[in-house]
Amino acid sequence: MNKFPNWFVSQDQMFFSTNPVPWQLPILKELFLISENPLYAIRAFLWATLLGEEIPKVVLHYFQCVSYNLLKIDFGRLSVKSRPTRILEAMGLSKETAGRGSFWEKASCFERDRKIAIYTYLAIQDGIPQTHALDFAKKNFAASKSVCYRAYEKLTEIWNAVALRAVKNNEDWIEEALIYLEDVSDVEFPFLENPQGADDVDYDFFELSILLGRMEFFKNNKTNHKQSTGLDGLDPNQP
Repeated sequence: MNKFPNWFVSQDQMFFSTNPVPWQLPILKELFLISENPLYAIRAFLWATLLGEEIPKVVLHYFQCVSYNLLKIDFGRLSVKSRPTRILEAMGLSKETAGRGSFWEKASCFERDRKIAIYTYLAIQDGIPQTHALDFAKKNFAASKSVCYRAYEKLTEIWNAVALRAVKNNEDWIEEALIYLEDVSDVEFPFLENPQGADDVDYDFFELSILLGRMEFFKNNKTNHKQSTGLDGLDPNQP
């Protein structure tokens, strides 16, 4: 007889297969706030628990709502076929959210889009015109130019929101991030000129560098924060 239930995964297995870092937690929270995609909340919950960080209130509220929605379902009156549909609806993942451009597709492309955004952002910072940077990203990540542009725009918006909130609230992840930077010093970003080297890059390090750079920008431009972020609909003090 199997010692563990079939859903069981060890903490070590989860940690080493996902490799979470603390500054991705506020990014996932921001993605959830903007997109309302429950899969970002689920990832944020996993990241927080694996890292021993506080679970964002908005993520906890999502799971509270899911629990309530599930307990309201009278499964005894449902056919076996209809039960999975009702469970997905309770989680905010009904069949209407499936298919091209769906919550599922966007969440599954999270890592790819993140790498595209980091690559494009740093290429532009290195003096490469945006249209050329997007062409390089298109070739390197086997994605259309429009996909690359949307990934770059979305993540830049998210980085700005996360950096602004961190500056205003002096969030805990900043100290851990600085320790990480000390441990991973003198990292180079080689693939701007050699796209074939993209797979060997420490994207976590460069995403953190971008976040800290945006934080420095907001510290030095305190009078124009709201216009700078492009996130007029978000309250930086939101839990």
